[in-house]
Amino acid sequence: MRRHYRTFGVGPHFCLGVHLARLELQIAFEELLASLTDFELVEPPVHAVSMFNDGFKRMPIRFRRKRR
Repeated sequence: MRRHYRTFGVGPHFCLGVHLARLELQIAFEELLASLTDFELVEPPVHAVSMFNDGFKRMPIRFRRKRR
């Protein structure tokens, strides 16, 4: 029987590595954002339609790399 779980799950199927995964994502985004500048939206964002998550389906942006 195949089960369908969300990324980090809920209840008894909650992911034990969720805290490490979130910390890794936070560090990755901090490093990425530290090297980029001049962000601007290319077009209006498209919201995702979901009962479980609130976010964007698409959000095209333009940016430049910082010179060091």
